[in-house]
Amino acid sequence: MKKPCVFAAICIVCVLVAVALLAVACLPMPDIPLSDSERGFDPERGVDATRRGGISFTVASYNVWSGGNTLENEYAIAAQLDDCGVDIAGLQEVDTDDFDRRGGGFTTALTSGSLANKHFTPTETYAMGDKYGIMTTTSRTIADAQCAMLPYPYPYVSAFMEPRMVQRTLIDVDGVRIAFYNTHLDYTNAQKDGRLLRELQAEFIFELMQSDPSPYKVLTGDFNISSFDDLAPFFDSDEYALFINPDNALATFAGGSSFACIDNIVYTCKTLRLTNGRVVENDLSDHYMLTASFETLA
Repeated sequence: MKKPCVFAAICIVCVLVAVALLAVACLPMPDIPLSDSERGFDPERGVDATRRGGISFTVASYNVWSGGNTLENEYAIAAQLDDCGVDIAGLQEVDTDDFDRRGGGFTTALTSGSLANKHFTPTETYAMGDKYGIMTTTSRTIADAQCAMLPYPYPYVSAFMEPRMVQRTLIDVDGVRIAFYNTHLDYTNAQKDGRLLRELQAEFIFELMQSDPSPYKVLTGDFNISSFDDLAPFFDSDEYALFINPDNALATFAGGSSFACIDNIVYTCKTLRLTNGRVVENDLSDHYMLTASFETLA
């Protein structure tokens, strides 16, 4: 007689667990824990439209794999950015110092080199809270920092799917102000209104950048694309160019994906001239660091 009782108890526990998981997965969208200055997005805020040719700077895009990395590797990544002469870096998968995953301290490690000024934006999942997200680091002065939430498929947050953000950091470089965008797009095949979510997110960022009157604009990110078609708005515009493209299809992901050209650097090709760029292969992350050097055009 005891066995049916035990079986019934197990069934009750399973039902309770399932109900709890469903409740977590369908909670209303919480407020994103951002400062007052970051709520909303004003494309004209902080813009300086000064143009001056001949100013050089180097940017990097780097998914630092915080969930699978070590603190030692994060310090090595900061040193690598310095060794490559990077002035501004768009980083993805960044843990804050107080996130105890794998020991914590990652933000301090990633800003231990010359790129000590930072703008961190949480992606806000129930599993990770505001302790995980994207971050821009720079050795130059940050004049303004904003962010915006990218299109999301449901009116409710799922604990199993990560909302995505894009950040814009205005950075002063030798007398001109660079509008530096950084993001990390959806990696699933989730759809909204019959279209891939990451396509909608790329389109949203394109329109956001189009509304930005800054003359010098750069976008870095892990775009998680399955083909270059996912970035069609930028390809179809004559105002932007992609460092990695069908004619320069450099692999940036070492994790075994069938399409490995998922990280990229996009720039305004009428105001910035690409002078150099490369993929730096190493074992510090499951992604390689991507760098690009630019010269401003008047």
